[in-house]
Amino acid sequence: MVMPSYYESFGLVSLEALACGLPVVATPVGVMDTVIREGLNGQLVANGDATLLAKAIDRVASRSAARSAAAIRQTVQEFAWPHIASAMIGEYGEIL
Repeated sequence: MVMPSYYESFGLVSLEALACGLPVVATPVGVMDTVIREGLNGQLVANGDATLLAKAIDRVASRSAARSAAAIRQTVQEFAWPHIASAMIGEYGEIL
């Protein structure tokens, strides 16, 4: 999945692609530098550089056969709903 955005608030589309086992090429906006783990689940490229974007797509596509969908999915397990719900409960517990 390729997401060369100039702005992303959270990058849910990229996160969903990773959860489906698809590698992602994205720009370092929003939380993409937290979600994308270079060489494991995708690659980040500078905004507006079409040549770097094309090279990153080629690199990720050539490596994707070596990485299983399950391995890519594993890189974003911390964002699964059970983990998010537990974190929210913990935050509310500290307030009350």
